[in-house]
Amino acid sequence: MTIATRNGLARLALAVLCTVSLNAGAATILINDFYNTGVDANGHEINTNNAADIHYTVDGVAAVIKPGIWGHDDAESNWITRYANTYSFGTKTFYTNFTIGADADLSTVLLNFTFGHDGTGVVFLNGTQLAYYAGWSGVQAVSLDASTNNTFLSHLQLGTNTLGFRISADGIPNGMRITDAFGSYEGPDAAPVPAPMSLGLLGLGLVGLRSRGHRLAAA
Repeated sequence: MTIATRNGLARLALAVLCTVSLNAGAATILINDFYNTGVDANGHEINTNNAADIHYTVDGVAAVIKPGIWGHDDAESNWITRYANTYSFGTKTFYTNFTIGADADLSTVLLNFTFGHDGTGVVFLNGTQLAYYAGWSGVQAVSLDASTNNTFLSHLQLGTNTLGFRISADGIPNGMRITDAFGSYEGPDAAPVPAPMSLGLLGLGLVGLRSRGHRLAAA
């Protein structure tokens, strides 16, 4: 067998292997630490008045859960405010953190949520304003998509990110609610692994290559 023939068969075997390998591509990964307001560590609604919200802070302390104080309640979340026994007035900013994995493609990050605010509501990411909603407007369906929102994309970072919700309520009680919280991004899947069929074909190809070489040598 000539060197050219052997090289040709080897390239053929490699091509077969590559063709039938399992390509992993990208995997959609859920952001599992972006929570509704007024829920526990498992995401279940807390209906205890004045309980602490372990996921949202305001003025450096845990926000206070206030079930049923404002409208548009649901079974998945509760309103939060600053104080347990008195209403909060003026301007307050509530914060929550979420995490993006080290291998994430930031251009694929998506955050969806419904934003309820008693007073003017402003949404921030890592200190940069993303959205503004005037006055009491009930609830807002918000979608932050890094593939189409350049401001959102440019202020995302791998690891911990901070969402801020500034509520300005002059003369009326100050509160907010997040429900339908959802986040995701794309990251690398497991490395491609040759399919069993490809390994078998490669083995047969190499055996055939060796056998043919022996026959040609004997001739």
